Amino acid sequence: MSTPDAGGGQRHRRLLGLWRNPSVRREIAALDAQRDCQRIVHLLTAYEFPADIQRATELALFHTYGSQSISALLDRTGQFSKLGQKRYDDTRLLIAQFMESGWASSAGQRSIAQMNHIHAHYRIDNEDFLFVLWTFIDFPLRWLDAFGWRRFTAHERQAWFHYWVEIGRRMRLQHIPGSPEDFDAFVQDYEARQLHHAPANERVAQATIAIMAAWLQHQIKRRKGTRDSSADTRRRRHRVHGSDLAAAQISDRPILRASSSHVGRQPNHFGHVPIATLAYFHR
Repeated sequence: MSTPDAGGGQRHRRLLGLWRNPSVRREIAALDAQRDCQRIVHLLTAYEFPADIQRATELALFHTYGSQSISALLDRTGQFSKLGQKRYDDTRLLIAQFMESGWASSAGQRSIAQMNHIHAHYRIDNEDFLFVLWTFIDFPLRWLDAFGWRRFTAHERQAWFHYWVEIGRRMRLQHIPGSPEDFDAFVQDYEARQLHHAPANERVAQATIAIMAAWLQHQIKRRKGTRDSSADTRRRRHRVHGSDLAAAQISDRPILRASSSHVGRQPNHFGHVPIATLAYFHR
């Protein structure tokens, strides 16, 4: 099994220091989607879609707040209302470690162990863990379909799925669905039961938006009135908040596609998601 750090193939340089190198896609295509999924995910996150995947995982986390059980736990701990920026940074860094380095690296092993240690302090249902895992599988695919400079290939989608399933196993999740179709069916049933408005998911969502407000004061002023975010416009009855951001979301599509194309030429970096994109994508 090839990994980012061991036996992982060549290092790629951007053409003229700016443009994506087609050698990355050639290497991905030559790798096995299951055996080499760590290397493929490294290439996707470090070279092909560094900013896009960061945006999508931010939205994935936001979507989980629509779950009554998940938001109730987050609200009860007070982590977002009291230490919101720290909670965000810790989560982002732990996830980035194993996404960029793989689960087999020392950094990846430490980050997964740390997450398991944190979660062990709380009683969390296995189905809540599975739902969160699914968002990390599904949201980047849908973000890239809507805003990316290109979509994942079928080969990359397979590798992406295998990678996250193994992350789930290492986080001790049980009964992980064995295919994307089975996982989607599980989530459809879960969301029908769990994604309903509750005071807790609104409080957690507003606390998260408050964190983003510190980053994006100028964008918030331009988009006054769009802070109430829909968790998923596919399922309007499951909104975290009441107002519909579909118009703002649609109007942002050309901007986000252009931004994706531009950021893709830059070195890997982590920025923050525009408030308007908290409206979920239409299928």
